[in-house]
Amino acid sequence: KDSTGKTASVTHGNLEAATTSRWIEWNIPLSEFGGLSLNRIKTMCIGLGDRTGTTPGGTGLIYIDDIRLTRTQQ
Repeated sequence: KDSTGKTASVTHGNLEAATTSRWIEWNIPLSEFGGLSLNRIKTMCIGLGDRTGTTPGGTGLIYIDDIRLTRTQQ
């Protein structure tokens, strides 16, 4: 969410990413956050499951190793 209140959401393409026992790197291009003022990001949330689901639940662990912003070589 940016300082103007605009939000964006990105979904992982592998539905089994949260249930595998192996480490998975997930690179998200900044273009996925179209419409946001990237220099005004105020909040970031990471979640699992269906955003529209109404039933909480599930068990297990998720490890977030690093969140970083990098410039790609052109």
